Amino acid sequence: MGEFLLFVACLLAFHVVEFLVINSLHPNAPVRESLLLDSNAYLIAMAFACAEYAFWTWQGLSRPLFVRVSGLGLVLAGEAVRKRAILVAGRNFTHRIAVAKRPEHSLVTNDVYAYIRHPAYFGWFLWAPGTQVLLCNPVSTLGFTYLAWRFFKVRIPVEERYLLRFFGEEFARYRDRTPTCIPGIP
Repeated sequence: MGEFLLFVACLLAFHVVEFLVINSLHPNAPVRESLLLDSNAYLIAMAFACAEYAFWTWQGLSRPLFVRVSGLGLVLAGEAVRKRAILVAGRNFTHRIAVAKRPEHSLVTNDVYAYIRHPAYFGWFLWAPGTQVLLCNPVSTLGFTYLAWRFFKVRIPVEERYLLRFFGEEFARYRDRTPTCIPGIP
């Protein structure tokens, strides 16, 4: 049961800190969007994860400490990478893909962006399945991993078309030398 309370604490921390950081950068952003609670699919996935945890608890599933600690490690690493990426990008970071270049919009390629092309996405890719490893939810671990991967497989090319339009060769060179670190997404 301790891992479930830790999961809830990680979930609350993720969303509250995300809100505080985004709200400090974009004070007029909608609250639900800043909390990242505007997706029904996400809310359904989290409800399923809680139901799966309850099912495995009822079944008496063993929850090895090394699995739970590994999950917590993924959650903390993902949270750290994501929040670092948001802070480094500053006002360049939004939850929505920019479809028009703002005058102050710049291409961020320093700090964590020097090593990972979409570090906030990579952080989420670690964090989301990590929450399920923490709970020892085998079905949700696979589901969250696949759904996060699928989301980014679709989103990254769309976002990069705009970045290429905004920043031209500068972005093309950056894209070519910097991996996403998400498997199967160059």
